[in-house]
Amino acid sequence: MTKKTSLAKQNRRLNSGGVMPDQIKIITTLVKLCHQLKNRSTKYDNQEKLFIVFLYLWLTHQLDDIGVKPDGEAQVDSDFIPDCIKVTAEAVCKAHTFRNVKYGNRSWTEYAQLYHTQNDDQLYRWQPIPPSLHHIFNPFLSKMSYGTPWLTSKDKNNLFGLIKTKWSKPDSVKGFPSAVKQSFFKYFTHCVLIDNYLRNITKNVLLPMDKLHHESSSAYQELDSGQIRVQIFQAQERFLSRLIKQANTLGLGELLIFFRSIKNNNAPRSQRHKSKVHLLDVIDTNNIPDALKSQSIRHEYHHTSYVDVREIGINEEITVGSKRMIEEHVVADGFKRLEEEILTAKPTQSVTLATHIDYYNLCTNHLALLFILLSGARPHHAISIEKRRSFNNQQVCIKDKGRLRPLFLGDYFKQQVEHYLVLQQALISRLPKAVHSELLWYLLDHNGNPTALSAKSLRMFMNARIPNKVPYMLRHRFCQCALTCITPVKLTNHQIDRLMGHSSYGEHLGSDHLFPASTKQMSAFLNTLHVRFNLQEIKYV
Repeated sequence: MTKKTSLAKQNRRLNSGGVMPDQIKIITTLVKLCHQLKNRSTKYDNQEKLFIVFLYLWLTHQLDDIGVKPDGEAQVDSDFIPDCIKVTAEAVCKAHTFRNVKYGNRSWTEYAQLYHTQNDDQLYRWQPIPPSLHHIFNPFLSKMSYGTPWLTSKDKNNLFGLIKTKWSKPDSVKGFPSAVKQSFFKYFTHCVLIDNYLRNITKNVLLPMDKLHHESSSAYQELDSGQIRVQIFQAQERFLSRLIKQANTLGLGELLIFFRSIKNNNAPRSQRHKSKVHLLDVIDTNNIPDALKSQSIRHEYHHTSYVDVREIGINEEITVGSKRMIEEHVVADGFKRLEEEILTAKPTQSVTLATHIDYYNLCTNHLALLFILLSGARPHHAISIEKRRSFNNQQVCIKDKGRLRPLFLGDYFKQQVEHYLVLQQALISRLPKAVHSELLWYLLDHNGNPTALSAKSLRMFMNARIPNKVPYMLRHRFCQCALTCITPVKLTNHQIDRLMGHSSYGEHLGSDHLFPASTKQMSAFLNTLHVRFNLQEIKYV
């Protein structure tokens, strides 16, 4: 196995489509944490606060590098533990703030999630806590004071000490395997990376750049904050649900508990009343607001209070991702005008050879733009297909970034290639000399000499018909269509990478195997594009 093949295999194993972390090991380690916290309850007076802050740090990937300084030295204090603060529903969303808001007649907890926008601004938006943690966070937040940090300096040191100390197993799980602590801390990070349906833009929001599998996805794709909010909410619940299911199967529910104080914390310890809280509880779907079950979860609400009135409004969504995305209607309109131009310029039998060549070149450029839009090919590398690498237009390969890349073609584009080849043969029969070219489609000068399309000439052609737009934007639009396609099939991240030809992740000829079911799904998506852009069949002759 070569080094590149090994790297590609490792990328696929550790990222989109790989195997999720072993839930038995994660559950066992979580039991160890709960056991450690309860065993040290005499030392950790604020057990509930410590555990809830730990859950927040764990859920939001802030434990990934805790205890390590940027230079790699061991961290000896609690600098990584933030001040978590409860704010009102009217307050501005800031880092490490929480609020309880009403969805109908039910209260729900939301926390601040950081977004990097297209303008490289950093904004915080409210993110609903997943249902599996609602029974923990919502009652806790309800009794907390506004604007006051939850943990004192002593509490932070205690929590940091809990995180750094060695956790012991209770006797009831002695025979169960447990995860390495750093792997346990990164459980949600590993799940995010491996989840094949959590879009790369959302992963870019959740994780720093150095942890991402596909760093450049934000250049090709875009999502609004509402879509990202839904994906994060659903993904976090998926990651927690698999733990709940495994814990219930193993009968470990009674070990995953902590104690909540229900009386004044300032009273002597012997006079404090505590209630048992199960960490992983079975969710009662009736307690989930309807707004969080439907597409209205996309809406982030802001509250404004006046003297006697409270108004509730919906915050404007922000866009995250590509700065060069071409709008879908602009593409459709541009190709509509190009189709009309071709039909108007279609020559008659008595047309001159020069006019015939001009019309042929017009159709060639039209086919090249279709090729980029409907296949996602890079216009800087291959704007045509070599005849020797086209197998009856059913299977084709192109040379891309120094490697052979298999390309998928939809039925509409195959049909347009056949119409084009009829035009090509009709023109060649009028030329005084034979034409020799290795490409399926190419330009002709007025002397009948073939010339390969160039990125510059195609860019000038497109700019004349769709002003201020370049062919590479069509590749961006292709990727966005693959990202947002729902019917007849929803593509996985791996399938999108395969269609886009991201060779640095092992998506090239000979690097992996394609199963017929996956190929069928990608073909089904490609066959929707001409309908999506309202492209009409054009018989060039």
